[in-house]
Amino acid sequence: MGVVVITNKPSRYEKGAVVMRGSVDREPVGAGVTYLVYDCSPTKKEAEAWVPHVEYRLVFVAKRKPSFATDSEASILVDWETNSKWDRTPTAMLRWADRERVAKAIEDIPVPILLSHLRPNVKDIGLWRLLAKASFNVPEWWVQRILAYKVKPTRNSRPPKRMTKQITGDEFGYRSTDLYLDTILANQKEPANEYRDKADEVKHIRKTKQKGDWL
Repeated sequence: MGVVVITNKPSRYEKGAVVMRGSVDREPVGAGVTYLVYDCSPTKKEAEAWVPHVEYRLVFVAKRKPSFATDSEASILVDWETNSKWDRTPTAMLRWADRERVAKAIEDIPVPILLSHLRPNVKDIGLWRLLAKASFNVPEWWVQRILAYKVKPTRNSRPPKRMTKQITGDEFGYRSTDLYLDTILANQKEPANEYRDKADEVKHIRKTKQKGDWL
C-alpha cells in the first residue's frame, strides 16, 4: 500500500511520472511509479478510497489546499507550499533591529505590500513625505531601501486592516483619502447637499437637504 499526496508543486513529482488530467484514468499499481493527476482535488473520503489501490504514490495537483487534517494519516499527505514570505517579512520590516537583514529580506516584496503594513504602524510624517517624493521618481529598490533603513523597529505592530466601504466622494470631486471629508459634510451645507444629490446611498449624515442661510 502506497501513499496519496495532495500538492500545489507538481515539479517535485514530475520526473518519471505517469501524467493524467482531471481524473485517475488508470490503476496506480506500478511498482516505484508516481502517478500525477493534474486539476483534481479529491475529498478526504475519495483520497482514503484510493489508498488501498496505490502501489507506490498517487499525487493530485490541486488549486486549493485541502481543509481536512492529514497529520494523523500516514497514507494521505498534503505537500503544500504557501508564499508565507509576504506575510512574515513585512512584520520583520517593522520589528527587526538588524536593518541590513531587513534590506535583504524585503528586496523581493512589492512596495505596495510593504506600505500596507507600514500605514497602521508608522505615523512619522517625515518618512511619509520622503516616500511620497521617491515613489514615482526612483526605482522600486530605492523605496525598499528607504523602508529598510528609515523605519524604526518596534516590538508592537499591527497587521493591515481590511478596507471598509466608506464615503469616498470620488464621484463629486473629493479624494477617497481625504481625512476631513466626514467633517466637511457634517458642517458645510453646500457640499453636503451635493453629496445627497449624487451619492448612491447617503450615510453618516441626515438624508434631508439643508436650507441655505437667510441674508
